[in-house]
Amino acid sequence: METLFVNFNGEILPSTEGVFTATNRAFRYGDSIFETMRSKGLEVLFFDLHLTRLFRAMGAMEFDIPAYFTKPFLQLQIEKLLKRSRLFAGAKLRLSVFRADGGLYLPTNNSPMFIIEAEKLDEQNFGINKTGLS
Repeated sequence: METLFVNFNGEILPSTEGVFTATNRAFRYGDSIFETMRSKGLEVLFFDLHLTRLFRAMGAMEFDIPAYFTKPFLQLQIEKLLKRSRLFAGAKLRLSVFRADGGLYLPTNNSPMFIIEAEKLDEQNFGINKTGLS
């Protein structure tokens, strides 16, 4: 079985390694947002549109967005994960942004943490649903 990896706050880790505690706000309160994206090679398709939606949601949730948390930074983090995972033909990406632990109902910290997951796509091309809806 092939080992999968994640990018947790810039560090590439095996996907089997625990990165959260039970007090994590994303786990405990759903205090997180995510974008699911598709890559081809090292390029994220429609990346600007995904980031516009992500940053809009981060603003609505009152995250304190650090100056380094930019398109080039996130592109680099995705590229690191794709290279380590050897996913060059195409991958499904999930970028989740959440607050650090702390706070009961209100967070004690509004700085974002992130995790990026990548998995191989069996079908590399977009297709039309031939069965329709039911």
